[in-house]
Amino acid sequence: MERKREIRQRMQRARLAMQKQEWMEKSRAICERLIAHPLFLHANGILVYMDMKNEVCTKQIIRAAWEQNKKVGIPKVQGKRMEFYEICSFNETAPGTFGVCEPTAGKQIFSEGMLMVMPGVAFDRKKNRIGYGAGYYDAYLKAHPDMPKAALAFEFQVLREVPAEEHDIRPDILITESTIY
Repeated sequence: MERKREIRQRMQRARLAMQKQEWMEKSRAICERLIAHPLFLHANGILVYMDMKNEVCTKQIIRAAWEQNKKVGIPKVQGKRMEFYEICSFNETAPGTFGVCEPTAGKQIFSEGMLMVMPGVAFDRKKNRIGYGAGYYDAYLKAHPDMPKAALAFEFQVLREVPAEEHDIRPDILITESTIY
């Protein structure tokens, strides 16, 4: 089995090789699946990543949450910790750690009634996840174990098997442009 580092490199190259139109169409299909899913429909709000480097685009999900009067929290990395802060507009964000848009102000938002929408570099059909290696999401979710979790990925990011460790936290659902695992 490939090691995590090799999988990360291969998947990131594959994502970056996507044409803009393909990326937009597949992102839209994935977002529509999530927005129609009961985990999203019944949530009071979402804690959601801001996409970078051809990750599944999350702007459609964020807009849908606002349209449904749901709270939206996006992550801010501070040292070795990640916390989520409420935003009510994309104007309340600016590039931060790793060049990812982070909240510029806002109040810290907590997990009660929220759906976590998490990124990943690669997954398998058992929903094992390889992230970027810093462990921010695993640490946050370990502190909030009852929070429902949805991961978004393109179908090519779902491999037969990925290396998993005991501390890795799996999503409840994994949504691609063609299915929900």
